[in-house]
Amino acid sequence: MRNTLAAKKLSKVDVRQGTAAEMKDVGDGWADGCIVAQAFHWFAREESLKEIHRVLKPGAKLGLIWNAEEYNRPESWPASTKWEQELSELNFNEKADNEPRFRHLLWKKVLERQAEAEKPFFSTPIETEKITWSIWLTPDALWDRFDTLSWNKLRQGEERRLFREKFDKIIKEGDATFNENGEVELHGCTFFVWTSRLDGPE
Repeated sequence: MRNTLAAKKLSKVDVRQGTAAEMKDVGDGWADGCIVAQAFHWFAREESLKEIHRVLKPGAKLGLIWNAEEYNRPESWPASTKWEQELSELNFNEKADNEPRFRHLLWKKVLERQAEAEKPFFSTPIETEKITWSIWLTPDALWDRFDTLSWNKLRQGEERRLFREKFDKIIKEGDATFNENGEVELHGCTFFVWTSRLDGPE
């Protein structure tokens, strides 16, 4: 992702080496804010919060954003339709990797633990907002989107064929809403989280 961003050579965008837990090229108290889009779940650990805290100015905000289709939402969130619930179950129950995902909500627990810290880096409770949306996709376009998830993309041969059959059956026989163009309505949300930098340990 970093290489793709660097290759764009956007004006006024300085792409530097580093990770969330190690930003050597960024000075203390440099940033007015930090936005993490579609990624915080990968590095949601105290050492990352400590480093983000270091580079932020006092009182600056840490903002997190995720777009989540209903088949990839947290399990505790209700689905809008039966077919999307079935697609979610197909997505999660058949096969998955062990990587932390937004839907696992482990990132939320890391932030909530700040309330128990002797010298927290960020404010609690975290603030959140969820904006729901829907888009219309052909079944093939929906499959292409569904297939971008790594544990689905890695399926091969007969396993992949059978998995696609189950996907198609859910779309065709479920309670999905179709428009005059043969497109199915897919629901999802954009989920926002924000918290403020505190004067915690350096």
